[in-house]
Order: sequence, then C-alpha cells, then structure tokens
Amino acid sequence: MAKVVGAARIKINDDCICEEQSLENEYRKNVEESRAKPCIKRLPVAFAFLSGALDQDIKKLLPWLGSNGFEDKLPEEKKKAILFIRLVLTDFYANCMKPPLKNKANERTPFIEYFVPVFKYYSAVYQDVNFQWCEKGLEGNRCLKYYDSEGKGKKRLADGIGYVVADNTESMLIESSGENNEEHKEEDTIKLLECSIRVLKMEMERMKSVSFATYKKRKFLSYLYANDKLTMLITSVIDKDHWGFVYVRDARIPRTWDTRLRWLKVFDLMLCTKDNLEEQQVLAGTLEKEEQGWVEVSPGESIDDMFNI
Repeated sequence: MAKVVGAARIKINDDCICEEQSLENEYRKNVEESRAKPCIKRLPVAFAFLSGALDQDIKKLLPWLGSNGFEDKLPEEKKKAILFIRLVLTDFYANCMKPPLKNKANERTPFIEYFVPVFKYYSAVYQDVNFQWCEKGLEGNRCLKYYDSEGKGKKRLADGIGYVVADNTESMLIESSGENNEEHKEEDTIKLLECSIRVLKMEMERMKSVSFATYKKRKFLSYLYANDKLTMLITSVIDKDHWGFVYVRDARIPRTWDTRLRWLKVFDLMLCTKDNLEEQQVLAGTLEKEEQGWVEVSPGESIDDMFNI
C-alpha cells in the first residue's frame, strides 16, 4: 500500500502537498469549475426544470414532475438531462416520504437508498455505462502478475464498478465508507487509487504499441461516498514512474426535503461524469488506431519503448 502511495502524486484537497505542478493546476481548475457548475448551467432548460421542481411543495412535486419538461422541440441532450432529473427526484420523493428507520442503519443502507439510484438512473438515461454493485471482483486483479512479483498483492472487491457499454471495459470504481468513519474513508481513498492503477496497468499491458504521450491523456474515474458526501476523483499517468490522483468534484446527496438544494451540485457532478466518459471514449478510439497500426507511433515513443529503455 505504501508503495502505491509513494508512486503517486496526489492532490485531492487543499492539505495535500503536490510536487507535480500540472496536477496542482488541474486541481485548482477543478475547484473553480466545481464552484461555477458549468456542466448543468450549459443546459439552461434543464437548470430551470431542476429549479422549478425544487421550488414546489413536496406534496405537489410528483404532479409537477409529471406535467413539466416535455416540450417536443427540445434538443436530445436537454431532453435526457430533464429525464435524468425527473427520475432522480421521483426517487428522492420516495426517500423523503418513507417512515424513518428506528434501528441503526448499517453501512450499506444509505449507499443503496441514496447513492445507487443516482447512478442507476444515469445509466438508464445516457446508456453509456452499466453498473454492478456490492463486492464485485475487479478485472484489474488480473494484472497483479505484471507488477507484484512477490505475490503479496491483495485481490480487491469494489462496492460499485462501472463498465463502458461500447466495449464492456471497467470505466469507474466506487467505494462507500459508511457514516462518520474517517479511518474507513482514508482506507477507501487509498483503495480507489490502488485499484484504479491496476486497471490502467492492465490496459497498458494490452496496448504496448500506443504512444505513451497519447496514453497520458487517459483518465480513470473513481467515486468515494462517505456519510452523505460524494467525491469524484481521477487517476492518470504522469510519467513512467508516477501516477496522478486528483479531485474533480464533490457534492452532498440530499436525504431530506430541507436539504434539496444540494441537488444542483450533484447533477453538475453527474454531467461532468458524462463529459469525461465521452472524452475518454474518443480517446479510446485514438488508442485503438495506434495499437492496430492505423496511426504511426514514432520509434522510442510507445509504452513498450518507454518501459524497456
């Protein structure tokens, strides 16, 4: 574990001292974008729909959701954003109305009740990623043989794994750290870093002929859900000896009607996810062209060359 952290340049909060200036710059940019919420605000019709829904009395929410946002002439992107918001807020209504739990909830209950529906409805609307939940084995476990010669690597299970629909590859990892458990949160953060590195390592083993410079654009998404806070993180390659691990967005998923205004940051985070997945699918096409020889990679610039100098 210490070996993994030592090989990474980490900037996930203001307290992290990062030696890599490019990662520091990316962190600052992400912090500013998180405040500005550009992903949801570039869709003003969806933004207005969300605002209108959250302005309702909770008893009038369902009729309002069922009678607004159905304009035929809306562009497809805006229709999908509104549908996504409608589905999530319908589930939110159910969470607000259900009777309170009398006994103590275990770690998985808030994760399933509040977190999973957001990603499930994202998948249903945008259809670019599928999910499996709760202690699913990682494909990245298979790459232990590539870099753990001592056989000490631990096989990992994830609370959630996202698979790109186009090629059924792992595209994101999700961990739930429960309620108010700082030790578990720290462990899961390191676990996300470790497991995302494994995924990237395994992919690099399959694509030794691609340009290392192109592969440095590869971003792997991971999400930490601790208490009610969702944090989006990205792992990437910095150079042949170091990985990058950086904060992208955070949002608190509402659990009560009184906290409903938090949905704005949640939807911006999810639309940021969509943007990143689309960007990475374009990059996947470029990597495939390089690997298959349709795009020439200069001698000495491939992944294989970089790691065998």
